[in-house]
Formats: sequence, C-alpha cells, structure tokens
Amino acid sequence: MRENGRRRTYADLVIHGSLEPQPVESEDSNEDKVKKLQDGTFSIHVNKTEKKILEKPWKQALIIKLLGRRISYRVLKRKLDTMWAKIGGMVLIDLGNEYFVARLYNEDDYWHVIKGMSWLLFDHYLTIRQWTLDFYPFGVAINKIATWVCLPDIPIKYYDKQFLGTIGDQIENTLKVDMYTAS
Repeated sequence: MRENGRRRTYADLVIHGSLEPQPVESEDSNEDKVKKLQDGTFSIHVNKTEKKILEKPWKQALIIKLLGRRISYRVLKRKLDTMWAKIGGMVLIDLGNEYFVARLYNEDDYWHVIKGMSWLLFDHYLTIRQWTLDFYPFGVAINKIATWVCLPDIPIKYYDKQFLGTIGDQIENTLKVDMYTAS
C-alpha cells in the first residue's frame, strides 16, 4: 500500500485508523476486544490470562540506550551479539528515540548482562534496565545510571569492602564492591 508515493507501515495504518479490526469475543466477558472510539482511535481489551501469556516472552528483555552518542541498529546488534549473546542468541528491536529492546534467549546470558559491569560502547555508557510493560521511549528520561568508579593509586591498606563501600556512598549509593578488590 502506498500513500503519497511512500510505503505505509503497519504503525501508519494503526495510527490513522485505516485498519478496521474485527471485534473478537473476550474470554472473560461478552465485551468486544477491540472497540473503535469516537475520536477514531481504538480501545483494546486484554484480560489477565492473555496479558500473562503476552508478557512471558519479554521476561528476559532489556531496554537499552547509548548515552551521549547515536548508534545504528546494525552496529549495536553486532556489538551486543559479541558482548552478550554468548549461548542463546538475541533479538534487538529499535523502539525509537534512540532506545532499543534486547531480548535474550538464554537465562545465563540475561543474568550475565544484568549482573555484569558497567557496559561501555565507543567510550559511552550503555544504559540497561529490565523491560517493563509500560515503557514508552518518547516519555522517559534517564536520571540515574549505575557506573563503575575507579580509585587509582589507592594504598592496599584501604582495600576493605566496608571502607570502599563508605567511599562509594559519599559519591552515591554503592551497589557493590568488586570482589577482587575487596579480597
């Protein structure tokens, strides 16, 4: 389908109301699943059982954004495949506004990313957050980021987990102290 010489996307069809969804009976009520509202938008009813089924594949998904630099989908996908998807592979989806969602197929890969260090690409921090149902890339601001703090040339006598945690707390809340440094 073309409109004014450009190919229309599925998003265009949904936004402009050109798709006329056929109402489907809900499993938990007699209401229609999809209702066309007076302003031309649609209301979609999803019951709790359906919601759980739809959310399940996204449990091991991460929302990511590279701070301070734009990055293309292809470059990011290639980098993340080598850094993160060690065992099970990954799907990367461009959400818009420089946000992406990475869905890892292997639980070990997922926890490797979540519990790993601060991730850097091209000397820029890669923000990572667990996927949530209500994430909207055009209405969110990043106001906190976990980062690795290096204390160069600190004397060995100060390599104490509690002491380093206290120093970290002066900067902001300490999430963890590197086990190699602490031991």
